[in-house]
Amino acid sequence: LLSIVDKLSGDSGIGRTLRLAYDFRNAAAYLKYLWFSGEGEFKSFLPWGTLEPDALRGEIENILNEQSTDIEPALAGAVEQARHLKDAYKTPLAVDIALDRAYYRYAARNLPEGEYFSRWMAVMSDWANLKSFVRVINFGLNRKLFWETFAEGGDIPAGKFKEAIDLDTDSIPAVFIHTEYGSRLSDVIKTALGGEMSGLDLFFRAKLMELYRYTRYCIFGPELLWAYAMTKQEEINTLRVILRAKGAKLPFEMIREVISVVLE
Repeated sequence: LLSIVDKLSGDSGIGRTLRLAYDFRNAAAYLKYLWFSGEGEFKSFLPWGTLEPDALRGEIENILNEQSTDIEPALAGAVEQARHLKDAYKTPLAVDIALDRAYYRYAARNLPEGEYFSRWMAVMSDWANLKSFVRVINFGLNRKLFWETFAEGGDIPAGKFKEAIDLDTDSIPAVFIHTEYGSRLSDVIKTALGGEMSGLDLFFRAKLMELYRYTRYCIFGPELLWAYAMTKQEEINTLRVILRAKGAKLPFEMIREVISVVLE
């Protein structure tokens, strides 16, 4: 899939943006291993990024040792911010948040301009902010972590989070009823604050799938290519879920909600 996108994307930056997502994810996993585990050999690199595992590992070590590096500047900056947040907040969640935010900022700068990609970034920013918000609340983390990594550009304004962040958990969901996403989001947040985060992820994955389906009405190539690539990634991930469920002999009902995201 990524090879096809590489060939079709030309100078649009879409192929590189997709591949860099794996570099950011690999960097987050490796940093958490270094700082919070460090046992055994690290073997969790995903193989679809712009760098081979050994090369990425070496570049990360260079950054941490304050030596020069040739990797994407946005990724190098994310590693530096992750170190700062790790030192300040002492939690692996800070590493995930730092790398996620840095990748979204990279995508916003490097994807083609236009209403379609701006809408994609808005949904991704709202998803990232809500996920970070719920984690900070559920784990009793310093609220400054949320504000230090807040992603601009979403449809949910910062004022909503300011209103909600110091409320008790029972009162928080109601703050988000009157947003772009309607009352359904309030129900999803309530469930997430109860410890079940999967519903929040499924909600925003479904919102993104709605956006990808909208591209059938687009006449421009970059939007169609992006939607094709992201939809295929969802389908591949869904196939993985089905195969793992069959291997573990899990009943279909346990995965019905997960796979419903890719079905119209």
